[in-house]
Amino acid sequence: MWQPWLGEIVLFPYWFVPEGWATCDGSALAIREYTALFSLLGHRFSDKTYPDRFHLPDYQELAPADLRYCIAVTGNYPQGDLTSYRERGAGEVAIAAFEPKDIGNGPWKARAASPALPGATFLVAKNGEAAPPDPFVGEVRLFEGTTPPSPWLRCDGQERRITQGQALYSLIGTKFGGDGQATFKLPDLRSHEAAGARYFMPIEGVYPTRPR
Repeated sequence: MWQPWLGEIVLFPYWFVPEGWATCDGSALAIREYTALFSLLGHRFSDKTYPDRFHLPDYQELAPADLRYCIAVTGNYPQGDLTSYRERGAGEVAIAAFEPKDIGNGPWKARAASPALPGATFLVAKNGEAAPPDPFVGEVRLFEGTTPPSPWLRCDGQERRITQGQALYSLIGTKFGGDGQATFKLPDLRSHEAAGARYFMPIEGVYPTRPR
């Protein structure tokens, strides 16, 4: 199963936050309980240095309607040029709440931070699989280019039949439109897209686990 980087940021459309993730709402976490994550973030999202806690980024007002930015509080610890610590899809844009120390000639390169998320680092995969392996059903990611990698669909408000995406429908329902009887819609994020990149959502993949 695909594992994110510790400190990676992803847009989710669910009513819940998947297990292993936390909402980017500026919450404080105890350093002793999240030592690895603190070693990556430090106090970059805090208003001052605290001896026992640090803060997550607060992107609540920057997220598109009915979606939320979440950060991986468990995952692979990113090191070096990031070659061996995360599977990737070519052209995929990843968002990190940390500053990679040395991406060098590795498989990722820096990208302009758009949409603007203060303190975040944007990276694009120079190579990789045709699509990221084993994504969460319904997660939202940016990709460079115009052609969606299967089974990802463009987040352009398109209408889908429930019978063609029952897993996705069970997660988002009609929050983005549709009649709830035969159809539902994907979010329309065209106005939020970055230059040279578009938002896509997988209709198939790993079903996200709700926290216990």
